Amino acid sequence: MFARIILVSFLSALLSGAISKAAEEEMPPRPPSSAEFERLKGLVGEWEGTSVKDGKEEKVKVRYELTSGGSVLLERFCVGTPSEMVSVYHDRAGRLEMTHYCMLGNQPRMVLNESSGTNWKFQLAADTDIDVAHEQHMHGLEISLADGGGQMNQSWNCYKEGAKDTDAVFSFTRLR
Repeated sequence: MFARIILVSFLSALLSGAISKAAEEEMPPRPPSSAEFERLKGLVGEWEGTSVKDGKEEKVKVRYELTSGGSVLLERFCVGTPSEMVSVYHDRAGRLEMTHYCMLGNQPRMVLNESSGTNWKFQLAADTDIDVAHEQHMHGLEISLADGGGQMNQSWNCYKEGAKDTDAVFSFTRLR
């Protein structure tokens, strides 16, 4: 009986390893990332910063990590708070875009419309499911790096009732 258990365990482990190896070999090559996405990957790490809201300065943390084989940059904004939000950056048909999972309960999808070596400007995608005329939402985002990548500024454009309402501006310093 004991020998049978050992044999079954050994064969299961062997089969599992073979399946895993076969799955790796069958993966098609990933298309190359856009230059803009490759530069954006430089945000990976933890950042701490501030924002001014109602005349008061607030501390904010943001974390970036790569996932999905390096094809997705995951942003966690307001880390560890009830206001934590997630944004997902990736290439789609060779063009950088992002989806912001907002605490407002919507998910605006934005596309990159302008960039330089240290600056990315996103605007709401034309085919998004946001009702721009009636739904409060984030409509644009600008990310700028300075100080050799040690400083980051973000400006989020919020729209309400079809028009620009406010800009939420954040200044961050890289922790690691």
